[in-house]
Amino acid sequence: MVEQKLTGNFSNALIAVAALLGLAASGCDIGPATSPAQEAPFEASGDCQMGIVVFPNGNTECLPLERRPVTLVMYFAADSDLEPMLMQDVREAEAAAVPGDAHIIVLIDRAEGYDTADGDWTGAKLLVLANDSDPESIGSPRASAPPLGLTAESQNGEELDMGSPETLSRILDFASEAFPSDELVLHVNGHGGGWGPTGEDIFSGSTDGFRAFGLDRSSGNYLDIVDDFPTALEGRGVDALTFEACGMGNVETVFAVWPHVDFVGASSMPIPQRGFNYTTLLNEWQGRISAQGWLSATTAAFEGSFDSSDKVSWGVYDTTGDRDLFAADIDRFAGELKTLGPQLFRALRDVTPQPNWQQRGMRDLAALAGILEAAVPNKSAESLLQTLEEMEVSSYRSPNLPFVKHLFVYLPGKTPDQGGPYNPDYERTDFAKETGWDELIREYYSTRDLKNFRRAFEPAPPPAPSPGARTACALLLGARW
Repeated sequence: MVEQKLTGNFSNALIAVAALLGLAASGCDIGPATSPAQEAPFEASGDCQMGIVVFPNGNTECLPLERRPVTLVMYFAADSDLEPMLMQDVREAEAAAVPGDAHIIVLIDRAEGYDTADGDWTGAKLLVLANDSDPESIGSPRASAPPLGLTAESQNGEELDMGSPETLSRILDFASEAFPSDELVLHVNGHGGGWGPTGEDIFSGSTDGFRAFGLDRSSGNYLDIVDDFPTALEGRGVDALTFEACGMGNVETVFAVWPHVDFVGASSMPIPQRGFNYTTLLNEWQGRISAQGWLSATTAAFEGSFDSSDKVSWGVYDTTGDRDLFAADIDRFAGELKTLGPQLFRALRDVTPQPNWQQRGMRDLAALAGILEAAVPNKSAESLLQTLEEMEVSSYRSPNLPFVKHLFVYLPGKTPDQGGPYNPDYERTDFAKETGWDELIREYYSTRDLKNFRRAFEPAPPPAPSPGARTACALLLGARW
């Protein structure tokens, strides 16, 4: 079930290419295409200092392009074992009816050894998405991006560190200048990670332990949610941010990016490897080309991309409200929880169903508030539930996930597979600094009734994830859920 509250031409050259591709798809003979290897080198001069777009037939066009209503930046961190899936995502996107009133650019950095499609290039390329009917190769025009060191002529692409905040901030700045628009949407696609026990991070085995995105195997880096994402997004004017990455639908992530974006879309659960069907996603976007239209399309397409047996969730959240008020709601809620003592233990032990939504120390915040409100009526839980309802713009949850309602929050159990023990690095997050949530966890971890506290939060052994879940701990380390 989907819960919903939302209600220029590219260029003459690109139109011509799209028309030629359409003719080819219909079986018309348009003659042999110019292969990439036959393209003549192009040197920017005079009017093309910002960069160029190189079309498959060898034609070129100078940047910037004309202004459009919206620019969609797809940030594909494919320098990992997700490379085959993300390459398929690009081909699915090309198979869609690419909207003519939006700029859609795809920055993709590939890996070595996972996928040989499209000539097995291993660097990074900036693609200007265009319709292409070939399911085996990528036919979109390539663009140069001097701030990133990308040329449009390179067949292998240049190596980029997609785990660097500088890469993300530079592509956003470049997109705003070279592909100007009234609204800017950022869609990131790659590995997502979660909080692990102290001394272990599910991306690299380091002691960072932060929620993060975009593992880059070549550099070993990733974008953590404490510093990197806020730094990269600050002042970039991003209207909407969506994550196709496991487990990014949590209050810590939303709270971190809140000042820099108006809307956030993410999943609190693992996402199966096949992810969004991008043909469906872009076709859903047709007729409502705007930032809010994109958010609506992600929710509708998320439901349509998975089977009824998949355990998946998706939520879009409005972050135009007052973050301080949200923090105050959390602070009051945590404060009331701390005063309940043994009553809290009994409520959680007796009322909490055996949850299938707990993963590595993360729990559904609304489900937790609802459970406590039913067991021990209190105003803070009621207020928090109302705030979460108002923040949510649209959502989809599998029918087999009855206790997944909204954003997750860090609340570790006893053992490592439950996210325990408590990771003190959590105190670096904006969420911990501006709410009393970390104090709640620390207080109960140090209390003499610790045994009861831990027992209250111990879930049943969690089920195995959907086959091929896009989760770093399952794919990168082979860990069990």
